[in-house]
Amino acid sequence: MFRFLLRLLFSVLVALLSLALMFAQPAPFMAISPGTATILIGESRRFRAVDEQGHMQHNVHWMISDPAAFSLEQGDELLLTAKRAGEFRINAYSGDKAAEATIKVVEGNALPIGSVIWSQPQPSGCKATKIIQATPTENGPATFEQSQCPDGTYLRAFSADGVQMWRRKIDNSAFTIVPGLPDVKSVTHNRLDENSASVCDLVTVGSEQEKVRDLLKSKNVAFTEDAHQKQTWLVDEGSTQCRLWFDGKSVIKKRKILVVE
Repeated sequence: MFRFLLRLLFSVLVALLSLALMFAQPAPFMAISPGTATILIGESRRFRAVDEQGHMQHNVHWMISDPAAFSLEQGDELLLTAKRAGEFRINAYSGDKAAEATIKVVEGNALPIGSVIWSQPQPSGCKATKIIQATPTENGPATFEQSQCPDGTYLRAFSADGVQMWRRKIDNSAFTIVPGLPDVKSVTHNRLDENSASVCDLVTVGSEQEKVRDLLKSKNVAFTEDAHQKQTWLVDEGSTQCRLWFDGKSVIKKRKILVVE
């Protein structure tokens, strides 16, 4: 009888565990960028918490394994200035999300040969296939990383100090525009090319918002403003659409889309 009750209890526990696993929700993704860093005493490094699409997280609470080893500034980003050598852990928390990174501080006037200045782990199932140096642009990426993931090809943009600026899925469409990426789909000139037929080709990253407004007016082309993102315009030219993102003064990103009837 006792053994029967034990077997029954074990069966109930297994059933409950199976139900729990069945209905369990995956933990929200968040990572610290860069994931690892190496600096000298006296140098500074900033860190940012990002989601799976590379969007910066807000209301982030930061923790450092030894806060006394750094001068620090905390906010949506963490800025650390090293005061002594050692290896330290960084944790970030935002809502129900958490992430961890490491920073190594070394003594001397230069990093040892072979030191990894910064690195960023790949999302689960993804593998890096190409590293591309960006065409220099003001406040633009320094490096692009192309990776192959189970659901397609992705591109990540990083600043010179290893902070992930964005991550997006790409394809072979000629209308995938990535400012700073050195190939035929890139837009690297911070000027208006008046010889181009499409408004999206005329506007480049860095174009002033008022100049863009005047250009649209001169072309008799209307735009709509995104109800959720006030600094995002959608320009409809019939066969193409152009989405423009502003920081309040100038264009910070754009995307040209072919409209198929």
